[in-house]
Amino acid sequence: MSVPPLFTEGNLEKDPSPYRLWQIVSRSFEGITDLWYTDISHRIRHGVSRGYLYDNKAVLTVDFTYGGTAYISSVAVLPGERGQGLGRRLLYSVSRELLKENKTGVVWADESTADFYRKSGFTAVSDDIFFVRTKDR
Repeated sequence: MSVPPLFTEGNLEKDPSPYRLWQIVSRSFEGITDLWYTDISHRIRHGVSRGYLYDNKAVLTVDFTYGGTAYISSVAVLPGERGQGLGRRLLYSVSRELLKENKTGVVWADESTADFYRKSGFTAVSDDIFFVRTKDR
């Protein structure tokens, strides 16, 4: 089976410096603070997380792996580069890399991002239930 043109591989860089990830994430997510950079750089340095950079315009992190599952987050494309399929190509490329390692990539989505992940080849597997404790009892 041939790869659709949308998913032609570009320049996928594994394990770029956390600062290069931060340069894209900080311009892509409103309200994100430098605590993200502090956290991800610490986790990458200790081998817990990994980062990927695609065409110097899009990034994602694998926050951690457990068994055969890689938990993907911080999928970001520079605002001026959106709508060109970079995020989908990034996800496709990283998913292929993970499959070579016998890992499956999973990502949490909310209503605002679920359609993007569906169109990127992901399948919903569950409905999340979140709990919060706001009182001391």
